[in-house]
Amino acid sequence: MYAWSTPSDPSNFQLVHPKDAPVTLAELMATYPAGSGFKGKYAQVTDLWGANVFGVMRCGYNGRIYYWEPTTQPQNVGQMPVTGDVTLQPLTSCPILELTGSIPALTTYNVTMGTTYAWPGAVREFRGSLTTLLGTLNILGVGSTLNLILGGTRRIVCYDNGSALVWRQLN
Repeated sequence: MYAWSTPSDPSNFQLVHPKDAPVTLAELMATYPAGSGFKGKYAQVTDLWGANVFGVMRCGYNGRIYYWEPTTQPQNVGQMPVTGDVTLQPLTSCPILELTGSIPALTTYNVTMGTTYAWPGAVREFRGSLTTLLGTLNILGVGSTLNLILGGTRRIVCYDNGSALVWRQLN
């Protein structure tokens, strides 16, 4: 993992990890937890968005909590077949998800937003590209249950409410 004092000054590139290679998100979070010693520093990771995506993370601080956040967010859409209940964590799945498949009649599937790896200002978008929606698809963990209809889009944002990171609906 490398860190430098400012992104505009790579000449001040400083090795802060004994390996001469980027790390995984899990290794970054376990070995270099966000804290005052890393505030403003950058880290290279190999598996951003739960894939083989090379990315750069920055350690931020909002006055209450320290967190790692990506320096860029892809605008491409990832697909996820809906086959049952699932909990999604930031950084380990694409920030824009097209939910595909079909939901059987009288069945409810729940997509729950977790806060592991979350940061203030994180935005997630869900697009309902299901072939049939005979049952119900809910997005949980966002303050109230959001129902996603065929062709519908829901955007949520993560923010610090003063005591915890929480997800809330944008539209």
